[in-house]
Amino acid sequence: MLKKTAIVVAVIIGLAGLLFLSLFAPIDYTPLSELPSVRQTYKQLDTMTYKASEGSSALKAGWARKNITPDSPINMAGYGLRGPYIDVSDSLFARTMVIENGLTHIAIISLDLLMFPPVIMQMLYDTLSAQGFTQNELYFTATHTHNGFGNWEKSMAGRLIFGNYLPDQATLLVNKIVASVLDAQQNTSNAAIAYRKIEAQEWVSNRINEEDGVVDPYLRVIEAKKTNGDRAMLVSFAAHAVNLDADIWQLDRDYPGVLVDELEMDPKVDFAMFCAGMVASHNLKSELPKGHKRIKEAGVQLAKKILEVEDSLVYSDNSTLAHFDIEVMMPPSQMRVSCGLRLKDWAFSLFFGPLKANIKVALIGNILMLGMPSDFSGELSINAQLDQLADVQQKELFITSFNGNYVGYITDDKYYAGCNHDEVKSMNWVGPHKGAYFTQIIKSIIEMPIAGEAFERPEN
Repeated sequence: MLKKTAIVVAVIIGLAGLLFLSLFAPIDYTPLSELPSVRQTYKQLDTMTYKASEGSSALKAGWARKNITPDSPINMAGYGLRGPYIDVSDSLFARTMVIENGLTHIAIISLDLLMFPPVIMQMLYDTLSAQGFTQNELYFTATHTHNGFGNWEKSMAGRLIFGNYLPDQATLLVNKIVASVLDAQQNTSNAAIAYRKIEAQEWVSNRINEEDGVVDPYLRVIEAKKTNGDRAMLVSFAAHAVNLDADIWQLDRDYPGVLVDELEMDPKVDFAMFCAGMVASHNLKSELPKGHKRIKEAGVQLAKKILEVEDSLVYSDNSTLAHFDIEVMMPPSQMRVSCGLRLKDWAFSLFFGPLKANIKVALIGNILMLGMPSDFSGELSINAQLDQLADVQQKELFITSFNGNYVGYITDDKYYAGCNHDEVKSMNWVGPHKGAYFTQIIKSIIEMPIAGEAFERPEN
């Protein structure tokens, strides 16, 4: 009897060991220079240029918004697994700005959601191609509110965290986004573009290193002003929209919603939209506890900062446009299960889907917009002096997060070994050295030369 029991125990231990070995492995610290995928991406960048169009006419801009609030409660997205929302504190929107120059155009789309859903991105590629927009001509981002809705993800993890995928709801969301793009395109007229970077350090903190961590302190604003005087503002900021407690199950746009509402109440501003900036290591800084008062104060004061410099903006009629996607080759995923162990890539891919990374690039005049496939950290930008590098290249930098693909948090690599924060534990899906990887890619994009020939939009 004892012999049989020992055999059973040994078999169980053996099977458990095999299961462990099949699922988990040590963190791989291979240097970037030795990773074939990294070398392939760098090689691709070395041969690329901006194929920019100076336009056959003046720059034109148009904008539109569509309410995307579901007709009935569905699951919430943010703070992990939650059920259907029980109240609507604040309607959610898709906001679009279309910019064109007679030869090409680009649609910049922001959703009041946790992220721009990958499934919705793919559906839009298919739907908007019939409306004359190629993949390169679509720039996606989100406000990153943690009180938006879900039910838009097909992966096993997505269904668990955001609720089962609802195809009818996804189609409805896509139709509303398409309507916002077509309305914006219909409303384009001659416009000039301005850019402003406004210091707002008192409103942002480094949540990984609160005492002395570096922050991206800037409100970044792109403004389009039509010849008839109508104005639209595209605003980014690095503070996370996580200012309601997780037990508040109501739809809400968080402080970005208050900010754009305050801007649009000003008689000089016709339209505003918000893009989550380099949010990965940043929180909103406020003496008020989480809640609607905190959201209101932040939105009002940030809008005030923007409006205070409104009359000093310098507009340009530069009609140059360029747009493209850069595929970022990714090594196998390394989602941590402990400080020293990772989930093997096959298991991660089964649960979350394979890692897909790209950077969306849009050059509007001398304004360089980069859409990242992640929560991207402003600490990386400040430490690498990316704004200063852009200045040397006579460009203005505007980096956003959540471009339709998602590879987790990209933060400063110095935090990785410490393994003390969720940003470098459960939410880092790419492993060590990837902060340096993405930073080097951005540097290469900033320094990329502009081709002199006219750019013609490819056929769909």
